[in-house]
Amino acid sequence: MRTNLTLITKLNSIIRVLLVCMFRIFGHAKLSLIVLLMSFSLVSCSTTASTSTGSSVSPLSLGFLHVEHFSNPDVTPIIVDQYGREVSLKGVALSGFEDQSYQGATGTTPHYPTNPSAYNGKCPVNDGKAPDPPVCEVSANQPWNEQSTAFNSQNDLAQVRADGFNVVRLTINWSELEPTPGHYSNTFLDRVSQVVSWAKQQGVSVILDMHEDGYSRFLNYPADSNVKKIPAPSGCSSTNGQDGAPRWATLTNGEPSCALFGQNQLNPALGQALTNFWNNKSIGITGEAPGPGLEDHFIGAVATLARKFQNNSTVAGYELLNEPLPPGSGPIPVDNLFDFSDNYLFPLYQRIIEAITGVRDSLQSCSANNPMGGSSSGKVSCAYPDLGIHTNQLIFVEPSGYRNQAEIGPQLSYSATLPNHLPPPLTEYTNLVYAPHIYTHVFTIDTFAGSSSPPAPGTDSVATFPAEVMGLPTGPVNSYPPSYDFGYATAISEAQALRAALLVTEYGDGPGNDSTILTGMERGQQDSLTSAIFWTWKENCGTNPANECNGSWGVYSPPPSSKTGKLIENGPLRTSRLQIIGGPYLYAVTGTVLASGYDPSTGNFSAQVSVSKSGSVGDLNHETEVYIPSFDKNAQIKVTSLSVAALVSQSIDLPGGAREVIIATSGKGDYVVTVFNYQGATLPSVTEAGGIKTPQLSEQALLLQERVESQVGIPLAPIDEPQARSILTRYINTLVANPSTKVSGTILSGLLNQILGSPSQDPNGS
Repeated sequence: MRTNLTLITKLNSIIRVLLVCMFRIFGHAKLSLIVLLMSFSLVSCSTTASTSTGSSVSPLSLGFLHVEHFSNPDVTPIIVDQYGREVSLKGVALSGFEDQSYQGATGTTPHYPTNPSAYNGKCPVNDGKAPDPPVCEVSANQPWNEQSTAFNSQNDLAQVRADGFNVVRLTINWSELEPTPGHYSNTFLDRVSQVVSWAKQQGVSVILDMHEDGYSRFLNYPADSNVKKIPAPSGCSSTNGQDGAPRWATLTNGEPSCALFGQNQLNPALGQALTNFWNNKSIGITGEAPGPGLEDHFIGAVATLARKFQNNSTVAGYELLNEPLPPGSGPIPVDNLFDFSDNYLFPLYQRIIEAITGVRDSLQSCSANNPMGGSSSGKVSCAYPDLGIHTNQLIFVEPSGYRNQAEIGPQLSYSATLPNHLPPPLTEYTNLVYAPHIYTHVFTIDTFAGSSSPPAPGTDSVATFPAEVMGLPTGPVNSYPPSYDFGYATAISEAQALRAALLVTEYGDGPGNDSTILTGMERGQQDSLTSAIFWTWKENCGTNPANECNGSWGVYSPPPSSKTGKLIENGPLRTSRLQIIGGPYLYAVTGTVLASGYDPSTGNFSAQVSVSKSGSVGDLNHETEVYIPSFDKNAQIKVTSLSVAALVSQSIDLPGGAREVIIATSGKGDYVVTVFNYQGATLPSVTEAGGIKTPQLSEQALLLQERVESQVGIPLAPIDEPQARSILTRYINTLVANPSTKVSGTILSGLLNQILGSPSQDPNGS
């Protein structure tokens, strides 16, 4: 992974070899105190040890990733690197890459150019008519660690790395990949490849996300515009789609594009376009696509990406569809989500996986001239034709977009006749990752009901949370979701049912709620040991000079408004926001993380790790790596051996002030690692036996470490769909019983019965 170690680093490796020899001679018990003392002496020695920051040194890099499964189905699969180390994916979404709707968007041309030549050493002018600035790296011709990361540098990937993120979710639209039916754009593939090369240069992994919001930005300009328009119903205000499908694939049957009751998702044109897509309506053209239907063309688009990047270790994998919505029930896209998952969404996922991996799922292959096996929708009866790609990269699958509101992903998650009551796997392909979005108190139904305000994080402690959830039979539920942990606990259950690892590929909120919602989301991720990707990297705020768009979600402030619409790429870094989402983390772990915690107010981080085997002494690729961000450059790190010898073996300075700290272990057992800060001018210390001074934990850090150690005995319990449904139903009943919320509660009750059916119809009911 990295080379060019300094002399001090090599000496530390020699010391570790001696430690291992001493363990073999004397055993663990007699040497535990010696090891602890030597570990702290190495801390003081190795803080000055660092790799050279010259151009010959490579940045951190995750390399090819895969999913590790366990024999116990109650243990969620994890994402590991090529050395078998559990990795944390901490990332941001590069949403400025989308072909989004923009002011005056009447044609087929994306707002920003797709030809990579427009970005070679330069950046297109940021136009305030677009939702986001373009993605650029103007200094890509310079060594990675010599590129400016200043807020106005226009070096997005260098900034991503400097801000401590190790993955980006690159939002790609079908409209850019297949602008004309049956022809996949090599120019756009080269543009994607350009951004991937920038990410590789900085050691950042990339998830290629097939993104859609509202199906397409062409809902007001559909391919079937010659079809007679249906008049918009009363109360339906005009609206566009956002991004996704190309114009030729937007078949609305003449339905108007408007928002019923002001809700964009309740759009007749959207409902009809989705119905045509999910039924694989033929367009009569195949070309480079594997078939003539809309789904066939979409499968071909994903396959084109996989064929291009299957051997590129920077590309972690492919997210198959962002926030998918069900087909219309009539003209409105609201339908039973169990039926949607079972008959439309998961079959599409299965077909794509079969096409790009070659996995057959114990089925005969469909013929090339009949790739869907004679069925326009529904469960697969034969395996989609193998398109000869055979990727082994991660494949990310999302639940319905309506999970954002309910924090439940309706899917078949219960089988009375199978071990652990799990249903059959979605696919035989093992590198599968479940990728829900969690927006607690942002898009959840309590915001529609207007009945709650965001609680402070920590008021729903993980220690008491399982008891509350399991107390289902009686008592009202006054807020929903009942905690910041709730959406993560349901996601664990859903991931286990799919036999998939878990990565939340979207979370976030406006900066006005950082101290409550965003901090609470971070708490939920720590409690559930879940990696997540923040939405979004950078945003614009329009051309009104009076509106500086303080509510924008970006990691960076939006650029100041301009009457002309020509903007700088972004404003300054929001350092207080970065401290919440970008704190210290375990980059790669030899062993298993049992519990973790982070306090954004202090920058303190703590985690307990269980080791089943010793790391290869002196081999960085088989030891645990801790990432400490630049804003924590004065932080101390302390490793506490519980039942295994563990020590800090070296500390590597990274460009920009961040550090990579390496932890070596010998034997089997547990240890705790704590990164902590002091607010005062001096650092207290304790003199151990032998006269060696070791860091003394601050009071806040000690409390955090104690909480983490206590959580090992009470890990966050998965919440299955029937349990979550009971909580949701009780909350809605509470709304209906309150005169001030009765109307919203009644609407939500009807919607719940529409999307989930009655409890007696629940396929997960036992």
